[in-house]
Amino acid sequence: MEEAIKEAVERTERALERAGLGYSLLERVRRVRDIILEHSHLKQLVSHTYIAKKLGCSEAQAEKAVERCLQLYPDLKGRNT
Repeated sequence: MEEAIKEAVERTERALERAGLGYSLLERVRRVRDIILEHSHLKQLVSHTYIAKKLGCSEAQAEKAVERCLQLYPDLKGRNT
């Protein structure tokens, strides 16, 4: 399972580079994962508004990062997003 996640992240990085999007979305995805893990450990809920403020991006950008994060890290589903 870890190997599949690693491969998915690598594919995403290559696709972002080809699309000229850089690492901004990928970086957001990684930060979203960290936020979700941190708050689930503390047994706190996390809103998309909070994530957007924490990342310093729009709510639409945060929403996209959350969606992608849950695709890449299915173990996060059902935590507190």
